[in-house]
Amino acid sequence: MINTIKLYLLLATSFLISCATTHPGKMGEQLTKNSNLELTVSGKVVKAYSDNAHQFLDFTFENKKTNWERIKSIEFKYGNDENLVYNVIVGEDLVTWANAFSAKKAKEDHNTAMALSGLMLAGAVLTLASGNSDTAKVVGATSYAAGATGAIFYTINEELRKVETSKLVPKSHLYSNFSVPAGMFVRRWVLVNVPGDKWATTAYLTINTVDGKSEQYKVSIN
Repeated sequence: MINTIKLYLLLATSFLISCATTHPGKMGEQLTKNSNLELTVSGKVVKAYSDNAHQFLDFTFENKKTNWERIKSIEFKYGNDENLVYNVIVGEDLVTWANAFSAKKAKEDHNTAMALSGLMLAGAVLTLASGNSDTAKVVGATSYAAGATGAIFYTINEELRKVETSKLVPKSHLYSNFSVPAGMFVRRWVLVNVPGDKWATTAYLTINTVDGKSEQYKVSIN
């Protein structure tokens, strides 16, 4: 009974910790004040979609005012004084990357599932074969629980990432025009290829609206 209660508490705590937020990334700073455009902007590197050659950046634009903001374009700059060489992946290159990433992710998901299943199976077998050995029972139960807990947290993290990360479709790209409804938020993403091994710590976004407003934001992405 006590172990059951502990399991429920573990699951409840896990889901509370993993609650989706409006701004999963670091809050940005508005550098200019040329108009009444006052969006709250944040950004983060989505590690699940990044590797040693690419950074997948996800930005959140929140409109706390009562009027809609219609974004005509966003000028994106990766870094400032770092003099980094980088490429924003767009068009057919983006489609190629998405297909390659999907194939790679499918393989990784399969391997992860197999590893977790193996750990759980090994723990279950050890528990059944332990006889009267309390030590073996504890080890077996611990192995099984580790596998189960790993599976639980993997599922929670995957679901959280799906909620907090924009879908891999062109219409949600940072370079597409979009609107931010009053009192709501919108997410936009961009994929950056950095040939070297040095990553920028900041990104600069110049937001231009259809009614002529333009403001610049600095967002930490390290």
